[in-house]
Amino acid sequence: MVGDKLIDLECGWNASVKKSLLVRTGYGAELERAAAAKLARAVVVDGLPAAAEWILRQK
Repeated sequence: MVGDKLIDLECGWNASVKKSLLVRTGYGAELERAAAAKLARAVVVDGLPAAAEWILRQK
């Protein structure tokens, strides 16, 4: 799951998705500062291109 809000990440976690990625674009940077403790299970990336690169590196 890729998103820029906590609800996006929670959706992925609730659906048993292996990884949820927070992109720092949009609301993501603000969320990273405000709720860092809630993001322990998330992969944080700078934007969609970085998210795509991270996904493609996974096996």
